Amino acid sequence: MFVRGTIFALTLLFMGSAAAQAQIPLYQLDDFQDFTTQGWTNGPVPPPTNQDGGPLGAGDRFLRVDSGTFGGGPRLAVFNLSQWIGDYTANGITGLQMDLRNFTNDPLSIRIGLRQSNGNQFTPGYVSSTPFILPADGEWHTAFFGIDAGSLTGLFSPDPLATFLQNVGELRIIHNPSVSLIGAVGNFQVGVDNIVAVPEPGTIALLGVAGVAGLATLRGRVRRRRRLTRSQAAGPAAS
Repeated sequence: MFVRGTIFALTLLFMGSAAAQAQIPLYQLDDFQDFTTQGWTNGPVPPPTNQDGGPLGAGDRFLRVDSGTFGGGPRLAVFNLSQWIGDYTANGITGLQMDLRNFTNDPLSIRIGLRQSNGNQFTPGYVSSTPFILPADGEWHTAFFGIDAGSLTGLFSPDPLATFLQNVGELRIIHNPSVSLIGAVGNFQVGVDNIVAVPEPGTIALLGVAGVAGLATLRGRVRRRRRLTRSQAAGPAAS
């Protein structure tokens, strides 16, 4: 009984360690074409929703995040505790790129936050030092967020960045004009699509054939998924 219990405990410990150290693949993509939120949530409040009408128009799914009177919680924030936690350094990821759309009447200050865990508002982590200002024009915009010392500010005494990025416990996307790991309170609504793990834009050329091939594969995957989604939505052809 003792041996069985010990093996079980060691198995859980190994599984927890392995999960914590999972490597984030370069060019990992969330494009929401499976009609789900792909693990993105905002806790116990009404969750974000999968919507039609992404950057490519009809048939292109995206994630819509609401706050305040639009629904959701009081703050504009969404986080992921599954495919985006783990080691960002092993595969050379130094940034995240995504498409964003502002559905409200005022510009939004979009930041990414990486936290030690899904804890309270004082959980240690890093956040974008400079936000991406998302215009209130109802159009889709592509944003890049660096994951490096020059792009992030540490809050609440996190581990040194090089160590921290080997075991990220939560990735979040927020709106906040201030340098903060929590979203601002207000009535906001934002669309998010094509979240992808990438190297710095200026370093893609340095990757040579491998970098170009990775981007080509990614774009091909996006196109194939969207063609399949449109085909499924249209239904079988009439005979």
